[in-house]
Amino acid sequence: MGIKAGDLIKRLFEMGQMVTINQALDVDSATIIASEYGFEIEDTAVEVEDSSLRSRIRKRISSRVTRW
Repeated sequence: MGIKAGDLIKRLFEMGQMVTINQALDVDSATIIASEYGFEIEDTAVEVEDSSLRSRIRKRISSRVTRW
């Protein structure tokens, strides 16, 4: 895109989103930011259909969560 990360982060802060350089954006925010700079995005999120795969993913994620 040729746009500095700091400029994008600044714009997101102005929109009320406290983000970091390594944080993923939701589709709505990415669409707004992209359109302001003359770009379009395409949502390529993958939805998991296989319930056994979904269950394994949940177990793996929950095993990484620190509980206090």
